Amino acid sequence: MNLNAAFALPDKEAVAAALARQSGGEQITYDWRDLSQAMHRKAFTASRLANADVLKALHDGIVESVQGDLTRNDWMDNAQAILQKAGWWGEKTVQDELTGEAVTTRFTPARLRLIYETNIRTGFAAGAKERADRTKKLLPYLKYVHYKYPDATRARADHAALDGMVLPKDHPFWQQGYPPNGWNCKCMALSITAREAAKGKAPPDDLMQTTTWENPRTGEVREMPKYVAPGWDSAPGASSQVAQVADKLKELPAPIGAALAQTIAKGAPEVTRELEKAFSSFVEAALAAGKKQGKTAVYAAMTADELALYANETGKTPASAALVMEDRLIAGAKARWHEAAGDALSEAEWKSLPGSMADKDKREAYFDTVKQNMVYALPSGDDRTIKLAVEVDFETGRKKTMTNMTRSAFKIDANVLEDRKRYVPASD
Repeated sequence: MNLNAAFALPDKEAVAAALARQSGGEQITYDWRDLSQAMHRKAFTASRLANADVLKALHDGIVESVQGDLTRNDWMDNAQAILQKAGWWGEKTVQDELTGEAVTTRFTPARLRLIYETNIRTGFAAGAKERADRTKKLLPYLKYVHYKYPDATRARADHAALDGMVLPKDHPFWQQGYPPNGWNCKCMALSITAREAAKGKAPPDDLMQTTTWENPRTGEVREMPKYVAPGWDSAPGASSQVAQVADKLKELPAPIGAALAQTIAKGAPEVTRELEKAFSSFVEAALAAGKKQGKTAVYAAMTADELALYANETGKTPASAALVMEDRLIAGAKARWHEAAGDALSEAEWKSLPGSMADKDKREAYFDTVKQNMVYALPSGDDRTIKLAVEVDFETGRKKTMTNMTRSAFKIDANVLEDRKRYVPASD
């Protein structure tokens, strides 16, 4: 198979991925680290290009190129002309929105080439990932193929170490390490049969090892996979619809977010199923890592009644309706403490949370007058009740983003929540 030829062919999934980035908008950023990788997957960016019209023109050209209407040279020529006309070609000084400092940005042929190739490869990889997910029954494995540079000194040792590695498609590594997984990465993942997989190479022993990385822009601290570069720890096209819904729930004012969640629950069961699948993958990845990685996932949203209860008890309306889970509760020190105490959730119970929270007959909500937080009660796999304690308007990162963070999750005797002096129900 000629891989270069394959990448030159118009690809309906790749086109769809490129067009999907329009739904995320063209995002003006001052540094690539200002956006989460999930947002990078659905929003076209060019750091420090503070001109929405120019950004949109560059993105439209990328879409044309993926569709087969423009070559790389065509796009670069057009992009240079657009930037020159707008006064952005060469060096330009702009103010960093986060720090207030004056910073210099440079648009050169080399930078245009990086922008082009990053977006093109990501688009084609998203298309390949979608096809891989669809063919899971016939081709249940993925083989990592490291790009062979003519000049061997350009090869990255960590990517070369993965060359020929074979893993099942549902292995947690692919959720973060599906290529491209670094700047200028040209690696690929090929779908193969079980018979072909038997001849493949086993993964390195430290495949799921992580290192701590602090985003110098936002202050966010994350555990990064050893073989994945910061900013690339999300599979291309991975649950883009789910990521969009999760982002909307976090960004929208709480009453609107609650209404969106209700609309999805009633009229979009396929989105609900995708949210449940995404959360299951989040749980599996946390358990596979065996320790916290600084990751979070949206698993539900507060209802209008719950927002009203919180506002009535505190005099404040939450900033958003999104309910967020930290991976440290699943695989961190707190998780191990609850395991020792015998009240930890099982893997199946963790995975059941989105479904149970979407079922009004299973979900009970309370305001804890002592802790001043929200508490959710859900059925467990035994005779106890799952208790989720949520701190409303919890601040995260240097930008102090407000979110409703689940701070504890464990099983209790149901009668504990019958104390009406402490636990005020959302409805009787």
